Amino acid sequence: MKVFDRIETDPEKKRRESRLFRPLIAVLSLILGFAFWSYVAISDNPNNTRIFSSIPVKFENLNVSGYTILSGSDVNADVTISGRRNELSRLDDEDFSLSVDLSDVTVAGNYLKEVRVSGLPSGMEMITCSPRYISVDIDVEKTVSVPVLEPEETYTLKEGVRIRRAFSQDSVSVKGPQQVLDTIVGIRPVLDLGELTEDVVKTVNLRFVDANGNEVTNRYLVPAQNTLSISYTLYKEKTVPLMLNVETVLSSERVTQTVTPSTITVQGPPNQIDDLEQIWARTVSTAEMRSEENTYTGTVILPEGLEAAGTTTYTAIARLSGVNSKTVTLPLDASYVEITGLASGLSLNLESESVNVTVRAANGNLSRVSASSLGAVLDLSGYTEAGSYTVDLEFNVSDEWKNVFYVVGTASVDLTLGAS
Repeated sequence: MKVFDRIETDPEKKRRESRLFRPLIAVLSLILGFAFWSYVAISDNPNNTRIFSSIPVKFENLNVSGYTILSGSDVNADVTISGRRNELSRLDDEDFSLSVDLSDVTVAGNYLKEVRVSGLPSGMEMITCSPRYISVDIDVEKTVSVPVLEPEETYTLKEGVRIRRAFSQDSVSVKGPQQVLDTIVGIRPVLDLGELTEDVVKTVNLRFVDANGNEVTNRYLVPAQNTLSISYTLYKEKTVPLMLNVETVLSSERVTQTVTPSTITVQGPPNQIDDLEQIWARTVSTAEMRSEENTYTGTVILPEGLEAAGTTTYTAIARLSGVNSKTVTLPLDASYVEITGLASGLSLNLESESVNVTVRAANGNLSRVSASSLGAVLDLSGYTEAGSYTVDLEFNVSDEWKNVFYVVGTASVDLTLGAS
């Protein structure tokens, strides 16, 4: 009993045993705690799966020059992703991508390619993908010029108004698969213009069509531009008399005219056409008419904004009456001709003593006209060097005579300027 009591009551020994086992108990407690936490975490956040639908499939690494995708590229896929429930709940379809690798394509043809996933966070994987494989057609890539065709359009116009269209260009350059480009015959825009009351410019999207008028689409068609402009101009057409615009000098003058063709058809803005009553073939003055019957030919110059719908050439005959003409002999001396502008250091020598001048007057006044009535002037101010010249006379008819007669055409003088 004494020995037993000694063992039970030895305090030093108990302290040594306590110090020995204390660290071991702490480590075991940590291990048991972590194991319990892991168990709880796994139980609350187990592995799970989630389905993502209609994810676009990208086609990458088609590096061979002169080829492009023809078909099979416009594909979406449904995928099942596996991972921890908490992580899956936070995953968005933009956090990863699906792709097909075309790096081994070297010639045109059909290829069966596997869909691959990239960008998934660690611990996740794609379990299923539908479709898993995609058939892709590769074609030769070409660039062609596609013509712009007459558009399909609906509109209404006021009575008598017509429409004229103009495209910003006649064709558009397009790059794409050869098989698709071979089916395209042109670009045919479609427009609903409603009621057109003024000129307008419309911008339209390109619409490719085949020989049957069906629209042709392919995501790998790459036009040089995506739109074109169409200008719509409103106009009217009208047939009006074609006439000479005759300017008379004397009130007694009468002019009758015959123009062939007698009418002309023109087109232009509706307001301008509505106000149009005739078109002048040309303007003529009776002072230019050398005889009683005068013939003119030429091409009509239309007012700005108008254009002809037919021929613009004409022949016109103007017949002058109510006046007579005669020839007046004009002496070339200071009594009848005023000489002005003779340059200093030059002398004047006239090649003739007189010149004939044709004048026209009403029948009862013609006999009154003489050389002294003409008011002739020989202006030499533009001639500063010696030489031989032909100079037109000027006629400054006084107010007393202006309503009596006028000079027809021109009268010229041959002269020589020499050093004085």
